[in-house]
Amino acid sequence: MRVFLILCLVVVVRENSAEIDWWETSVIYQIFPRSFRDSDGDGIGDLKGIIEKLDYIKDLGVDAIWIQPVYRSPMVDMGYDIISFREIDPIFGTMEDMKNLIREAHKMDLLVVMDFVVNHVSDQSEWFQRSVKREEPYTDYFIWHGGKEINETLKVEPNNWASFFSPSAWKWNENRKEYYFHQFSEHQPDLNLRNVKVRYEIEEVLRFWLDLGVDGFRVDAIAYLFEAAHLLDEPVINSHRDGFRWFALDHIYTVHQPENLDILHRWREILDGYAKLDNKTRLLSVEDVFSAKHLIPYFGNETFSMAHIPFYFTLVYQDHTANATKLDYIIHDFFDRVPKNHLPNMMLESHDYYRVSTRFGADAVDAFNMLRLLLPGSTCIYYGGEIGLEDSMIRNDQRTDFLNPQYDSRDKCRGPMPWDDTNNGGTKSESKARKISHALNCGPKQDWFLLLIQAVPKWF
Repeated sequence: MRVFLILCLVVVVRENSAEIDWWETSVIYQIFPRSFRDSDGDGIGDLKGIIEKLDYIKDLGVDAIWIQPVYRSPMVDMGYDIISFREIDPIFGTMEDMKNLIREAHKMDLLVVMDFVVNHVSDQSEWFQRSVKREEPYTDYFIWHGGKEINETLKVEPNNWASFFSPSAWKWNENRKEYYFHQFSEHQPDLNLRNVKVRYEIEEVLRFWLDLGVDGFRVDAIAYLFEAAHLLDEPVINSHRDGFRWFALDHIYTVHQPENLDILHRWREILDGYAKLDNKTRLLSVEDVFSAKHLIPYFGNETFSMAHIPFYFTLVYQDHTANATKLDYIIHDFFDRVPKNHLPNMMLESHDYYRVSTRFGADAVDAFNMLRLLLPGSTCIYYGGEIGLEDSMIRNDQRTDFLNPQYDSRDKCRGPMPWDDTNNGGTKSESKARKISHALNCGPKQDWFLLLIQAVPKWF
């Protein structure tokens, strides 16, 4: 653990670089607010809870915190279904709490990165509700289609496109009498980013948060932003895996469309415009869970800048069956492709998949933490990764994630952070908190986790 913390300070000098920008060798601490720290006893982590633990975060030696969605949301997908980009959901606090968090973090020289979720919004959002009613200018804020007519009385989906969370990416809306497109849940309609008014709205969201002092963004689901306008069927490449249609298709029309790069460049221009005012880089990072070759275009070039950091996820999906040869290949597959004068990034854990201690065993946690911190470039620490936090044991009645058909509940890797030896590790409400029995109430491990948490300040 101590080695891990010291390595957080390692600086890797880029070849032919006279000056290192903050993000180039940064360690970013990823926070799932709902599970991090509960300040008010309602059993749900909140913004004030993050503020309470900024000293702890600072003592880890990290450079920035990445805060996952705290926008107003019905929480069908735990905040990734946004009702309003300019409001904080009451379960996390208020906008004043958010401003205080940014202010207090900056006092400690911690930068604040926000999740930027713009592929879709909630079906409860004003935009979608007014689009259903065909109220201008919202009529075409989403991707609507009347469907294919089979006969005079029967219409079916426009094409065979599949959703990642359901068999079809199309959902019939009885009020509008049309289908709408959704790459993910039917409660997350995709925005029509071909509409210039929608693009302007999104740019204004960027400016809103930049004006509040946010230091950068992590773009969610960058690979899915645009779809081919012609709406042709995608090729079928194999039979449905366990009835899951998404893997049966070759997604040549719904993933990695060239327009994704154009809009990313436009967002980078906005962030760079702010940087010119005070000579402080605003970070633009992107999430793409596909293979290494798909990440390279996000770097852009000297005349067409895009992301500073494309997060590389392949290691996240490996487990104890992977030998050293495979791990070496995974690292080089991305690192050897990174263009000159750019730096790689290595993700080890994610809020969507099992933790390292579950995939590789608790004994491997330190080794993997040291590995990613010794590799060139930046890295991201998912909260609890610094102490080898394990996936939580979640009963069905404790679930909050019901969407993902591919894996066990994602609640397991989103369990509460243990802060002390009280019931639920410091999460104050037993009635509402998801119990972290697997993390704390398992004999000797209880002392191990708590000693690590409590020892951090003493090592600096």
